Amino acid sequence: MPADVDTVTPPERELVLTLSCLEQPGIVHAVSGFLLEHSGNICESHQFDDRGNDHFFMRVQFRVEDPVVDLESLRAGFARVAQRFGIVWDLNVA
Repeated sequence: MPADVDTVTPPERELVLTLSCLEQPGIVHAVSGFLLEHSGNICESHQFDDRGNDHFFMRVQFRVEDPVVDLESLRAGFARVAQRFGIVWDLNVA
């Protein structure tokens, strides 16, 4: 049965955020909270710590539900989160 057109996410609305920084409390909360506030619906998330280097890594694939929210506004908004935690990050279309 073909998918209903209204339920298919256009490719440009599915994004991937990758990040790394020093391990510290609150990173996952800040990332997921930011995505929620910007109509992000997480499809897949992976994270791990490199305990030898005290470093945190995360990859989140998500859909943007609000058509008004675009890639550039997400990048500008996430820059504030990244600055707070010293995150090195990249955000691109999946």
